[in-house]
Amino acid sequence: MSAQVGQFEKKSQAESPFPTNKIVGRIEVESRHVVRTRSTSDAVSPHTRGMAMEGPHQNSGTFGELGYEMRHITEKVLFHFRTKTKKIFIVKKWQVPELTHMVVEYANFLEDEYKAEVYVEKNVHDEIGKKFKVYNPFFVGPQKGLHPPTLTREHTANAPLIDLCITFGGDGTILYLSSLFQGDCGVPPTLAFSHGSLGFLTHINAGDDKAEHLVRSIFRDPTRDFPIVPRSRFQCEVRKKNGQVIRFKVLNEAVIDRGSQPYLAKLDLAVDGDKVTTVQADGIIISTPTGSTAYSMSAGGPMVSPGLPCIILTPICPHTLSFRPVVLPDSCVVEVCVPDDAEGGNVSFDGRCRLEMEAGDKLRVSLSRWPMPTICTSSLHGEWFSSMKKKLQWNYREMQKPRPSRHSMSKVFSTESLKDALRRAEEKERNQKQIGQEQVEEEVQEEEEEEEEEEEEEEEEEEE
Repeated sequence: MSAQVGQFEKKSQAESPFPTNKIVGRIEVESRHVVRTRSTSDAVSPHTRGMAMEGPHQNSGTFGELGYEMRHITEKVLFHFRTKTKKIFIVKKWQVPELTHMVVEYANFLEDEYKAEVYVEKNVHDEIGKKFKVYNPFFVGPQKGLHPPTLTREHTANAPLIDLCITFGGDGTILYLSSLFQGDCGVPPTLAFSHGSLGFLTHINAGDDKAEHLVRSIFRDPTRDFPIVPRSRFQCEVRKKNGQVIRFKVLNEAVIDRGSQPYLAKLDLAVDGDKVTTVQADGIIISTPTGSTAYSMSAGGPMVSPGLPCIILTPICPHTLSFRPVVLPDSCVVEVCVPDDAEGGNVSFDGRCRLEMEAGDKLRVSLSRWPMPTICTSSLHGEWFSSMKKKLQWNYREMQKPRPSRHSMSKVFSTESLKDALRRAEEKERNQKQIGQEQVEEEVQEEEEEEEEEEEEEEEEEEE
């Protein structure tokens, strides 16, 4: 496959520890660390033979140092987008008239000012009725609800090589764009503008001036670098009991649930060929890091940065308190099989292309070699945390009222203030004692007066 549709590679150079750059299909990868394999003839320990690191941080090649260096390698690999081409594919959310006008404006702008070749889908082309070209990915299916939409081999060889995708819509529009590039073909770098209900993956509103400024900056300076997030996708294979194999790539997740069955789903879960457990729940979600903030999060799964290479397994309403979500390295191969004594269920890919799973059917999920590169407007972690705070209200809380400072507390509890407080307390105590004594004297006097009155009354009665 041509590298012009977003193939990622990393250049290694054992001789020099300095940064090395290589442009592969307009995706530039920068690496400041180098890995090499030590020959078995080198004089090293038998336990470390074949494992050594070379670069700015040279070491003796122990396993601990190897892990430390591998972590630094992932920290120093940067992806950049450098545009030098003119073929643009614009995808918009369906049945939104205001977006149709926006697509026309952007397409005319790109064609007139930057001489770009703009491609749209056939239904958008028919709706606009303009001169823009139609990008036809040669869909096959779905047929009788069994085959998800896919691309033929002819598309890989004959379709125009798109250099940049621009989406107008929400997260669903990005998922739809990912579904267009199936088979052995990569996804071009994607610039996403929000016009949906949530827009966790889209950070710029389509109607803002910032969107037009970003497009202008991409085409005005072809040598400028834009950071890229290579969002991993999963290669999913449904292997039917009759030998049929159905393949699909997902950006968010693959979900197996109980479907219309009123019973718990019973599924055998295996990782790298080893059976790990039998799932007894409403289903299980196999999520990418990008999909960790979607269905998996709603089911209690962790929120994972899209830069972390992993596979997330999240059960759906398991009938046990101990079945918690787990995170696996993306090098694992996850298989979910419907046992022969189970009722079956359904499997869906990114919320679409729902297929029936019968007893004996198996779902195999592994990392796809074709990620989906999305263009960042800032840093990867900055955009991710910004989306969590703005879209999901992550860690939203009223701020704690400030406590008095140490300086103000020292004023309150100074020596003079303590003396004043003690003096006031003593005066208050004396006043209370004095008031109490006066009250006692008044009560004694009242009692004496009452006794005198009683004696006088008795004397009067005796005289009578």
